[in-house]
Amino acid sequence: MTNRPPLVRLLVWVVRLALAAAAASLLARLLGGGTATPLPQLAVFLPYAAAVAALALLGALALRIWRTAAVAAVLVAVPVALLAPRFVTDPGLTVRPGARAAGDTLRVMTANVLAGGADAEDVVATVRREAPDVLAVEELTPAAVRRFDAAGLAKALPHRILRAEPGVAGMGLYSRLPLRATGVLKEPTTFAMPWAVVDLPGGPVRIQAVHTFPPLPLREGRWSDDLAALARRARVTPGRQVLLGDFNATLDHGPFRKVLAAGPADVHDALGRGLVRTWPSGLPLFHLDHVLFAGGLKAVDVHERTIPGTDHLAVVAELRVPSAGSAPGTGSRP
Repeated sequence: MTNRPPLVRLLVWVVRLALAAAAASLLARLLGGGTATPLPQLAVFLPYAAAVAALALLGALALRIWRTAAVAAVLVAVPVALLAPRFVTDPGLTVRPGARAAGDTLRVMTANVLAGGADAEDVVATVRREAPDVLAVEELTPAAVRRFDAAGLAKALPHRILRAEPGVAGMGLYSRLPLRATGVLKEPTTFAMPWAVVDLPGGPVRIQAVHTFPPLPLREGRWSDDLAALARRARVTPGRQVLLGDFNATLDHGPFRKVLAAGPADVHDALGRGLVRTWPSGLPLFHLDHVLFAGGLKAVDVHERTIPGTDHLAVVAELRVPSAGSAPGTGSRP
């Protein structure tokens, strides 16, 4: 290397530094992407680490640094193996749009409204256009409740359970359908997470709004505890359930994967869109907003919508609720 021109030596170091960054993210993911700084903060970059490693591999080949190229090849292959399943639709968890299948349709939407700062007219316009049966709202403030109602949300979705709070702690569920039962997640969490049961011809479905504490450096304990509480509730809840909201986590975070291991599936992942990004809204980098489903429900469709005044994309999902008696479990209460 000492006989190479200065520019070539610089490029070699750039390639190796890029591989070091990619290796750090991959190692964090392989270690669980879990509860201690910097694992959650690094693991979230895994999709980008794969791309960086691929570019570094091309650079290493061009520079003829063969050992570095071999390392780069490994740092491409392992993330690709981890990420590839997210592009594949799971036929056991999905129904093609328009396909004939017995059951009802449940349409849900989640929107983080940035401490109540989302434009009320746009929120209501999106609700009218998307026509969700149930809407989960995170960071719902008392002032936002009044503005949303003035814009027409109460007319579009007249049934509700709200836990509005100043700042980012508030949440709420709005519904077109009557809410037969309501409450707040029993397990202790940073923010009060409301739930409700809606009745469809095929049976009841429990809807759980979600907003976890973010995985801030040296404060990941609250984040992982929130996700652990959701995993425990999902595991012991019988019948059909939907969990939706701002999980502040991606599929590369171990605590979030434990929620999935408890039974629910991720709509985006089931439909082969596991690399979608929902935050920040201007230039989305990470998939923090999820719709999870369990108890025999099937994913039909999912898409995202931009709402001015908030930093998250709204997520709209369509689920198929099988006819009564065709899915395991029909429990409705937590």
